[in-house]
Amino acid sequence: MAKVRAKFQHERYVWLDQARGVVGLLYMISALTWANSADLLAGERFLGPPYLDHGFHYFRGNPPMITIIDVGQPIFLFFVGFSGYIAFSSRLKKTGVLSAWRYGGVRIALLYALSAIGKIINDPPGEEHASWAQYFSGFNWYAVLSVDVLAIIAVGCIGTYVAITIFRKALHRVVLALGIFIAHAFVYALYWTDRHTAMDYMLGLPELPVLTFALMGLSILGSGFGQWVHESREDVGSALRERIVPWSCGCLMVSFLLEWVQPSEHHDGTMALMLLGAGLSGLLITVLYCMEQVGIVLVTLRALGRNLLLVFIIGAVLFEIYLDAIPDTWIQNYPLAAMVCIGFIPIFSVVLVTRVLERYNIVFRV
Repeated sequence: MAKVRAKFQHERYVWLDQARGVVGLLYMISALTWANSADLLAGERFLGPPYLDHGFHYFRGNPPMITIIDVGQPIFLFFVGFSGYIAFSSRLKKTGVLSAWRYGGVRIALLYALSAIGKIINDPPGEEHASWAQYFSGFNWYAVLSVDVLAIIAVGCIGTYVAITIFRKALHRVVLALGIFIAHAFVYALYWTDRHTAMDYMLGLPELPVLTFALMGLSILGSGFGQWVHESREDVGSALRERIVPWSCGCLMVSFLLEWVQPSEHHDGTMALMLLGAGLSGLLITVLYCMEQVGIVLVTLRALGRNLLLVFIIGAVLFEIYLDAIPDTWIQNYPLAAMVCIGFIPIFSVVLVTRVLERYNIVFRV
């Protein structure tokens, strides 16, 4: 990971930074509510607003409950592809394939390294491990390489960079992404993989990273949207009118229809949930662009968006360490303390750090 004085191969879009900031804010909230989810049957009290936690924590049924937090990860992977196209294609056009993939390879390697470091920090070697070799022999490489937060981003980057290299037209990548969603829908419908139930475990169904696969498709879809906008950068409004809004509304309509057939599901990332994330992402871009055109800039979101990778690292690693230091009985018994210690201090601290970094034009990126 490198700390840089912001120099970019391309111009930055303020509205895009704000959109990425929304993703960062949702992620921080979800990291806090996830860590403080409770067992309703045991009478424990949930900490935080219910709609800002994953729906399956409240209701494990068929179909499962879906909240805005369940859509947060799809929205983020959409923007991984959207921003990834702008960064990767700029290098592809200016310095060639090898240079672009050198950038992409370093980014992917560092994401995986950070994923492994985060796992080690949160699950360090114990007394039962005689050496690091013994520790790594039982290391959860499946999670580190495919299903942890930073690993999913890495897989999304891999799929997106490959797709951009092979398919230079945006529409071709959009069709590719839809093909991935359709393939995923068939795998899900045929019940070939473990859907995270006790019965699936008893049947010995294979646990495959189907959610990661679906999110990779969403990142590829986001790269198509990113190309439409970037190619119309002199008149972004035309791209929004002619491509982004129509396709976003189309995604939402198809998502609604699919909910009757194969409902949204968080753990497996069904097509309905992926298209819901894509549709909301496109409309989020449109709203924030229009706000910027009338002079409205949300500086907090802009700061979070400019240093989104740092926000994710803090949320994935440091938040867990911070929350472990707070006594559970204390925050369960005193709602005001829970609000301050969980709802305010972590988020305010990250916002403050990103605002200071923005002030000095410092961006952490890989």
